[in-house]
Amino acid sequence: MGGEYAQASEWDHRRPLPRPGADDAAATGVCRLVADLNRLYRSEPALHAADASCDGVQWLERDESLRSIYAYARHAGSEIAVVVLNCTPVPRLGFRVGLPHGGGWQERLNTDAAV
Repeated sequence: MGGEYAQASEWDHRRPLPRPGADDAAATGVCRLVADLNRLYRSEPALHAADASCDGVQWLERDESLRSIYAYARHAGSEIAVVVLNCTPVPRLGFRVGLPHGGGWQERLNTDAAV
């Protein structure tokens, strides 16, 4: 209901959703984030292939609720995607997460990135 582009006002069924202007950097950024999230979700089977099974999710970090940090892995066969969430505006520099296996990992999306 407009959250996908960071509307400033509450949704009102009597009015069309206000569309952000090209000069609205926050709304433009949220639109780009939603598009990036949708693209990532479609391109990574581990994020959706086992949606109907609890075997498709493995909690990696769930005991950091006081700092609002959560981490989990999604599995689809040998494919693994790890999601790490810091649900606050406070940077958590140096925070470590135990990953499901060693080796190289690639960051695919970072909401603190300049883009």
